[in-house]
Amino acid sequence: MSVAVIGDLIIDEYLYGESNRLSPEAPVPIVNISDTNMIAGGAANVALNLSSLGMDVTFVALVGNDRNGDRISEILESNNISLRLIKPDNYKTITKLRVYSSGQQMIRADFEDTSISPTEDDIKKILIDGIEAFNYLVISDYQKGSIKYSREVIKVAKSHGLEIIVDPKGKSFDKYYGASFITPNLKELEEFVGDISSKEILRTKLHSFAEDINCKGVILTMSEKGILYYENGKFTDFPTNAQEVYDVTGAGDVVISSFTKALSCNNDNISAVKIANNVAGISVKHIGNYVASLDDFNTWMINQNVL
Repeated sequence: MSVAVIGDLIIDEYLYGESNRLSPEAPVPIVNISDTNMIAGGAANVALNLSSLGMDVTFVALVGNDRNGDRISEILESNNISLRLIKPDNYKTITKLRVYSSGQQMIRADFEDTSISPTEDDIKKILIDGIEAFNYLVISDYQKGSIKYSREVIKVAKSHGLEIIVDPKGKSFDKYYGASFITPNLKELEEFVGDISSKEILRTKLHSFAEDINCKGVILTMSEKGILYYENGKFTDFPTNAQEVYDVTGAGDVVISSFTKALSCNNDNISAVKIANNVAGISVKHIGNYVASLDDFNTWMINQNVL
């Protein structure tokens, strides 16, 4: 099954070293760098998860015509991800650089300019033309400028029978109108609908939210509390299966990727959410940004006598 992922490409770059003296130029430590690591973040991490889960992935994003853009492209292509990249003039690949010394983060420097966005013609040429070749469309929004003309993209994708799954961001979800499924976390939902301090308020507003954006289902991720799923007036709770929750970094990416994979295996919506919740439960047992594997997916499916 094939999936197109559109979203904000972010590079997470790490520099590791030791510090044992202060700079003579300013009262700051000097870190002698001994190791580096570059990780595909943002929507690129969703693409990595989907590819790792065995799906045929095409990634659509803004990227700079620069060294970091070349490096991240190599990483993605080496993971069997097809690229349809938009390279506007003067755009720099979004990079978050972190410097660590003796396990402690010393500084984070962000390189980004969200004033540059794709044009309507860019989106038409890169994604809309030929969108019927895909079975699924995943929109991964980090509010960095890549998600423009999303309502038009969703409308065209629906007309060709694609299931559209959205990981949202921001205070306005109108741009996702008509998507099949949307996967906010508690903070994102609260920013859009306001107070959700009680179970009754949360469920009332979740119902209204789903109707307002005309989606089939809402997958509300609640960190260590698991997932609350809403569809057609019904709520289903999925507590996390993780006995120990060490790190929820990237768990949302695992949820949307595992859910899409489960749908592609002809699971019904409720079963697909259950599968996604359990694969995410594996990811939170690991420190750092964990990429789900096909073994994670199949092991859980086999244990449940699904495969």
